[in-house]
Amino acid sequence: MCKADLLESIEILRCLKLYGEASGQQINPAKSSIIFGDRVEEGMKADIRQILKIDKEGGEGTYLGLPEVFKGSKKLILNYIREKLQHRLHGWFARTLSQGGKDILLKSIGLALPIYAMSVYKLPKDLCAKLTSATRDFWWSNGGSRKKMPWVAWDTLCKHKEEEGGGLGFHDIGRFNQALLGKQAWRVLSQPNSLMARVLKSRYFKNSSFLEASLGSRPSFIWQSILHGREALKSGLLHVIGDGDQTNVWTSNWLLDNEARPPMYKQDSVVDLTLKVSDLWFPNSQVWNAHMLFDTFTEEDALKILTIKPLLNRHDSDVWGLKKNGIYTTQSAYRMLSVLHETNSSDHRPLPPVEKQLWKSIWKLKTSPKICHFLWRALSGALAVAERLQSRGLCHNTTCQA
Repeated sequence: MCKADLLESIEILRCLKLYGEASGQQINPAKSSIIFGDRVEEGMKADIRQILKIDKEGGEGTYLGLPEVFKGSKKLILNYIREKLQHRLHGWFARTLSQGGKDILLKSIGLALPIYAMSVYKLPKDLCAKLTSATRDFWWSNGGSRKKMPWVAWDTLCKHKEEEGGGLGFHDIGRFNQALLGKQAWRVLSQPNSLMARVLKSRYFKNSSFLEASLGSRPSFIWQSILHGREALKSGLLHVIGDGDQTNVWTSNWLLDNEARPPMYKQDSVVDLTLKVSDLWFPNSQVWNAHMLFDTFTEEDALKILTIKPLLNRHDSDVWGLKKNGIYTTQSAYRMLSVLHETNSSDHRPLPPVEKQLWKSIWKLKTSPKICHFLWRALSGALAVAERLQSRGLCHNTTCQA
């Protein structure tokens, strides 16, 4: 990626020659192509092609399954993901597959198809809805042409099998997309000297940090997608306290619950918006001033702060707070986003321990997946018994027909 001028074209040629001498691999101009910007004049294009000895123009093809250049409607460009998933689903014989078989196919193959694209781009909501619809239809289909009957809401099926109750552990496409993009945001944050991080910094946040960077003017689709992932990263990013000088008490996430967060202030307490964590210690030490903590924060958060042990001779740093090694993982980010989604939903209720144990026991049975799924359907109200049929307006007599 460079400017369309002769000097940079000569520099590219020099780099390619140097690469060939170092690696023994030569660039084949006949198989190469150039992608020009919309504003490059035809005369300049011809001069650059002559210098590089590359005649073909690219941009219409794909690389690793993704389009080389994004032009026009994102929905239309990314629609190939839906077509590929539907083609794969139609190739499976839903009539002959048990629920256990469908479970394995969907998780290992079906929902894995768009992972690479979701790791790079934020999928449009409309596309996420269509992917979910295709997956849901396959799951509830019996192979016939009759209308599918979704006995359980898809949001419920996306819950964790053992921890949230009633779920099957399917991925919500939107949340999984954001968790995957969070991995790219983590790379920019944790590897500031990488080529990707340096290119993005020179374009979007020359004079600020990645966590403070804004969308900017005329942002690329890649940058928009990374910032979407950054929101997930921020929710689990924990400031590890060292000298305490770089961490603002009220705006930095340095306490950890389901997500990383700032502490809650005590009602009627005086709030200093410039307060640093180091101001909460006794002078010239890293010992917490307990009296100040209980005067400033809620009792619960004051007790949490007292358990934090500042690192000696270290600056404050950012780590992924949901893993012991401090390194971001897509799985932990997705679990965090799912918990936050569940907690913020209007019908959220904590699962009683007895009920949670019941759901766990189903999936721990040493039997075939088919039996486990039948038990799950029975407990979830997903069997076509008369009472359930009546609730859907398909049956008027709920008495036993035997």
